[in-house]
Amino acid sequence: MSNQIQSNQHSITDDGNPSDGSVPEAVIAPAVRQRIVREAMRLFAAKGYNGVSVREIVEAAGITKPTLYYYYPSKEILFQRVVVDTLEEFRKQLEEAIGQPGAIRERLLRICRLHFEFSKANAEHFQLVHNLFFSNEAHLVHFDFEAFFKHNFELICGVLADGIASGEIREGNPWLMTLVLVGAVHMFLMALHRDPSLVPSEGLAEVVVDMCLKGLEKQR
Repeated sequence: MSNQIQSNQHSITDDGNPSDGSVPEAVIAPAVRQRIVREAMRLFAAKGYNGVSVREIVEAAGITKPTLYYYYPSKEILFQRVVVDTLEEFRKQLEEAIGQPGAIRERLLRICRLHFEFSKANAEHFQLVHNLFFSNEAHLVHFDFEAFFKHNFELICGVLADGIASGEIREGNPWLMTLVLVGAVHMFLMALHRDPSLVPSEGLAEVVVDMCLKGLEKQR
């Protein structure tokens, strides 16, 4: 017999399902929620929203439909959370990274490493969001993607503006400089997910930052 977590009116087995087949009222098991999100993300990344059924999600997560609907009342709400929660976590980490002091190269390295490491740790989410922009399913996510990317862009632009003000970077338009840096980061991200053999396995952040700071012209 499986161990059970007791609530006031119901109990939940180790797999997150109500032992009596009912919907739990008082118990929230974080591990169950995480498993639902993980399996849903894997399926959505591979098949898209319309290509995944609720049945597939519950079977992959090892739960029942009542349990799924307890945590997420509909497939659309689950899809929303799968997409948005990870984006919000990235924004939080980016704000924290940019808020730390340091020389301009150190700050830019921190930004680039975060992009590469976060993307690697959340590869299926990266694929899911990328696919959204080339499908007709983006409207299912009630999230202002334009404001999200604009906010992140402005944060990085502020770092480059600081570098100009401190004399660590030559005079120029920080907005254009940010386009160069962010464009390079995004292209390397695409290469990492499409064909990792095309990019260095180590020191990728250093490659990007040094190319941006020093340029491609041969040093005299």
